[in-house]
Amino acid sequence: DLAEAGQLVREAVGIDSADSPLVPEALVERLWQHTGGNPMHLRSLALEYPLGDLAVMTDLPAPVDVARDLDARLAAMDVDAARLLRSVAVLGSSWVDRIDAATIAGIDDPSAALEILIDSGLLLVRETAPLADVRIVHTLVRAALYQSIPAAQRRKLHQHAAESLTSPMPR
Repeated sequence: DLAEAGQLVREAVGIDSADSPLVPEALVERLWQHTGGNPMHLRSLALEYPLGDLAVMTDLPAPVDVARDLDARLAAMDVDAARLLRSVAVLGSSWVDRIDAATIAGIDDPSAALEILIDSGLLLVRETAPLADVRIVHTLVRAALYQSIPAAQRRKLHQHAAESLTSPMPR
């Protein structure tokens, strides 16, 4: 629970007092929500990043081991599925239109890629209609994906998203 998360974060950084201003309750709550309360991930983030840095981050990162494992998983995955998943990560943590994501990924027919990602448990579908929205299964998975995209490729995906989503083409 949230109280245990606070205790775990304080222990990880060597702080004994539960009311220490060095570990703001708001940060503990964000970390707890971000990691889904997973103690290993909470501890990893508290040890890998200074708490002051975590407190000011707009988007919290994933632990290095989570990002590394997901990157290896993507390397072994179908190329279109990996491109589609990265485009969903760039579009954000909320529900996104699967056609928009496919356009940004440069995939004409995303059906097979979507099936792979849904079957692998990396994407969720809001509804089963043909144009249903999708999102990455968890914010921690999205963070790991996002931070594993090389900066130049991430900029290119963001630029492609801005161009694609603001063009006057009918949908």
